[in-house]
Parts: sequence; structure tokens; C-alpha cells
Amino acid sequence: MLWKVVALDAKWYQKGTLLVGIVFFLFPFSFFSGGSDFYITSVAAARDWSNCLASGCHGPMLKRKKVHPALEEGECTDCHEKTGKHKFRLSGEGNDLCLSCHENPVKEGENAHPALEEGACTDCHDPHASTHKKLLKEGIPELCYSCHERKDETKYVHGAVLLGRCLKCHKPHSSPYEHLLTKPSSTETCFICHYDDLTGRKSVHPAITEGSCTDCHNPHGSDFKNNLVAQVPELCYNCHESKTEGKVVHGAIEEKGCLGCHNPHGSDYVAMLYRDIYSLCTGCHPDQKDGSHIITGFRRKFHPVKGEKDPKREGRAFSCTSCHNPHSSDHPFLFYEGDSKMEMCKRCHSF
Repeated sequence: MLWKVVALDAKWYQKGTLLVGIVFFLFPFSFFSGGSDFYITSVAAARDWSNCLASGCHGPMLKRKKVHPALEEGECTDCHEKTGKHKFRLSGEGNDLCLSCHENPVKEGENAHPALEEGACTDCHDPHASTHKKLLKEGIPELCYSCHERKDETKYVHGAVLLGRCLKCHKPHSSPYEHLLTKPSSTETCFICHYDDLTGRKSVHPAITEGSCTDCHNPHGSDFKNNLVAQVPELCYNCHESKTEGKVVHGAIEEKGCLGCHNPHGSDYVAMLYRDIYSLCTGCHPDQKDGSHIITGFRRKFHPVKGEKDPKREGRAFSCTSCHNPHSSDHPFLFYEGDSKMEMCKRCHSF
């Protein structure tokens, strides 16, 4: 057994600080022909990397905000092999070198980020040090835009995109979901930030229950308000038949569009209306609240406009839409049939 005392860096003495390190090395016998010998090898001799991090060479990398732990600990040989005087090669190939220490970020069976599948970890990460977290070469979203087209140049931009929060919706390495989304569907991903006020509603837009938010909204940005993929009502007509083919078109549609009466996401009322039919209609037509506009002079003072069963539409209550088409019609007053009130009355009454 051999004990060796090693005096640490002589320069420290010159600064007036007495530092003595006692390092104990235990080396086994190595037997060779002609006798025995002791192999005494210091760490400095085995890994002569002291010059790598000198101030005039690679030392400045240590001053960056984030430093690769292997570099910070001076373990250059974890990644590099010396092949000659100041000549080195990587000790592994491509991503395999990174994965010799790091867990594979691409989970089995998941969709991988093309930067990993077709490129290398170092396409995004600096292997030594960086001023950005996670050793990224640039901050997000600028790093993303080095490969992807910019998503923040439309008239209206999604708040997450505007703030550069790509990773709020997308996983950077892999995901079991399409587009590397963080949730199983775009709708669930949207609800990470947007409040889910639809669950439990009586009427929910099928585009949400059967499709996704991105059927109507561009998740990054758009030239249309609310990041819509098209202007209303053209957007609605991508799925719904046009409601303005009649000779007479409801003024609400011409002035306010579909969203004047319908909530585009969901509602507690039939057909995703903002309110019940009577309240919605009389909000614009207050003079028709009592039914006096229909007919007078019979047993009842006025014709009912709500609260009765609809004689023509089983299971539905009588309302303004019992007589008037809420969208358009080929008949006056948006009637379903007839060219006068009396002809419309014959739809239910016999006289």
C-alpha cells in the first residue's frame, strides 16, 4: 500500500493562502517479468484537461448562465476523446452520445419532433453552455422559428403565440398526440388556458363535441377576428346550409349575422340561442310581446305567443318560430306559408 501527499496548485501559495491537500491513493501491485512495480497515476496525469478551461481557451463558456454539468465539473472526457495534440473526437455518434447520460425524451410509440427524428439534439441545444434555459441555442419562440414559419404575423394572433409560449400547447420532444400536442385533442389543449364553460350545457356546438376548436379557429393566428379561419357567415356555411336563400331574409342575419342569435360554442337553450326564443325575439321586437300583432276579437284577448304546445311541432312549445322562419322565407313576414296572415293561420286553424 502506498500513501502519497500531493501539494495543490502552487499559485495558491503566492496569493498568501496556504492550501495543502492530502490525497490518498491506493494502487494494486502490477506484476511484470523481472519483478514488481507500483503504478501511481494522479488524476491530473490521467485527465490532462486543465488547459481546456483556461481563460484563453474554453474557459469563457463557464461564464454563461447555463452550463452543461459535464463541462461544469470538468468532465470533458464524458463526450470527447483525445486523438492527438489538441485534436479530439466525440466519444459517441450523434444523439447516442447524449443518450449515454440523458434519458431518451422520445417515448416508445410516440410521435417524435422531426428535429430529433431527422436531426440531432444539438440542433436545439448547445452541448456546452448557453444564456438560455435548458441549454437552448436561442430563446423560444425564436428557436422554433429557425425551422418553422412564423406564426405571429397575422392581423390577429393567439395570445400564447404572441407571448412565445409554444410549449404551452406542444411538447418539444415527442407526444402520443398529433402535432405534438400536450393533450389528446385540440379542444382539451385549448382548455388548458381557456375556461371550459360548455360541459353540462344543454346545447353544445357539434364542432366541439364531434370535432375540435380548430375547425373554426386557427390555433396560431388569423386575419379574422377571434382567430377564425373564415369570416362569419361563410365560416358557418362550411358545415351548415345557407339560411339566406329565401326572398325575405331576417334582418338580424343581415345586420348581426349568425352570432346575433346563436352562441357559437354552447348554450343552455335550444339551438345554442343566447336566451329562450320568446325573450330573444322580443329583445328586438318589444311591440310583439303580448300577441296583439297577430289577431284580436276572438274569445282570447290576444293570440298566445308562448306557454302553449306547438300544434305543428311535436314536443316543442309554441313560440315566435311557430309562425315565423327565423332565417329566411319566400313568404311575407317570414311566414312558413301563405301570402297573408289569414293564410298562415290556416296552417293550424280550420275555418
